[in-house]
Amino acid sequence: ADLVRGAGQRLVIMTPTPFDQYGTNYLSACDAGCNEPGLAACAAIGRRLAARVGAQVVDLHRPLTEFVRRQDGYCFCNPKDRVHPRADGHLIVMAEVLKAMGEPAVFGGADVDARGETRVEFEYAPGALPFPVSEDYLAADRVYPLTDAVNREILTVRNLPSGRYALKADGEGLGTFTDGELLAGVNLALLPTPGAKRAKEAWAVSREVLAAQERLRSIVFVEVTAAAFGADPTDFADVCEKVAGHVRRSTAEKRAYAPYYEAKLSAYRADKPQTASIRDAENRARERLRKLGADPVRCTLRVERIAPR
Repeated sequence: ADLVRGAGQRLVIMTPTPFDQYGTNYLSACDAGCNEPGLAACAAIGRRLAARVGAQVVDLHRPLTEFVRRQDGYCFCNPKDRVHPRADGHLIVMAEVLKAMGEPAVFGGADVDARGETRVEFEYAPGALPFPVSEDYLAADRVYPLTDAVNREILTVRNLPSGRYALKADGEGLGTFTDGELLAGVNLALLPTPGAKRAKEAWAVSREVLAAQERLRSIVFVEVTAAAFGADPTDFADVCEKVAGHVRRSTAEKRAYAPYYEAKLSAYRADKPQTASIRDAENRARERLRKLGADPVRCTLRVERIAPR
């Protein structure tokens, strides 16, 4: 705790995501007791530790356990193991983290008075980018209020004459809506706005950051594994020899995880000599990501009647 605070960072303790021992649409058997009392007990330890050191708690276990218990036929986790959240499951985890950290669901939007006119045009510059909508996003949103939790950018237009209206950003069509729909509010985060287009670009760059992090993390994983078998983690040849021995023994014993370690070792041999360049690539991608999110995406929004109701 002192090291984290000494580095000027906020101390946060996160409880584990659940093992889904409740769902029926899985390929793996249900190991009853892994989540309750298993991971539930671990989560309780995390909450007690947070209280002792004065840390903030991001409690994923309680709300996500309640969530998976309510599901019928939906796999929150990998169908093969009931442990690791799928891509859509990770988005649900993300929403719970942001809620626990106090991040607002509403990040932009506008409230406009048309004053009885059938055409309204104004400059718009939200303070943040929307979360990009993908197939995984839509899958999560079908079972969890993802949009309501983290992705609200509501445009409201009042006092429009009755009719159907085209909504455009910099002349590009975003959709058509009735005066009633615009009065109730249209969520710009779900439309192809200039901000949404930049958000998709930022998402692609974030995947570059993740790919670099995964390679660097795998390097550390192999070295820590090798150290458990007596290797000097700073000696490349020794690390490779010790982990290769583990792979040979695991293969001979027909251990299910043997191919996993073999793949990790192969990646280590390729990536360890490139550690510095991988880290440089990560830093360059991070800087690109920072620039993409630094300034608001300005555009001209226009609402214009195309047909009376």
